[in-house]
Amino acid sequence: MLRFMPRTLASPTTAKTNGEYDLLENHWVKASTVKKGDKVSVINVTGCSAVFLWTSANIPSAFYILCGKETPDMKRGAETIAESGMAVEPVAVTIAAESMERYNLLMAAIQKELLDLKDSAFDKPDIYDNAARAKTEAYRFDTVAGKKEVRRSTMKKLSSQP
Repeated sequence: MLRFMPRTLASPTTAKTNGEYDLLENHWVKASTVKKGDKVSVINVTGCSAVFLWTSANIPSAFYILCGKETPDMKRGAETIAESGMAVEPVAVTIAAESMERYNLLMAAIQKELLDLKDSAFDKPDIYDNAARAKTEAYRFDTVAGKKEVRRSTMKKLSSQP
């Protein structure tokens, strides 16, 4: 018998894959785990969102937020970051989303939990066109800790998620 397992924000990623943090659906990594120079990537994105909460040293806490779960999962993620203390306290946010509506849901969930983050802390929205990619492709969002720059590119779509 199959049992329904809700798809929601998973436990944090604490191990690197091939020397970097590759975040798949519902995975995330906290800035306290990431070191300057580490590559952090939200990969295999086909309609979901990539969120990067930056510390003052430009070290990201990164999240792969499943589409349709923007409010509850980002609320949970922001609560976790808020409870983690000064070492991961975000001062800026980068959000890549499929639509402005999803961007706004994520922004609102973050600001509800992280009260010090005003509108000015949010980088220009990275709204991507999901219909523009080939069916065999997915988007990926890459950064190197310490640089506060997120690059969007395409990759071969992975056939399965965790």
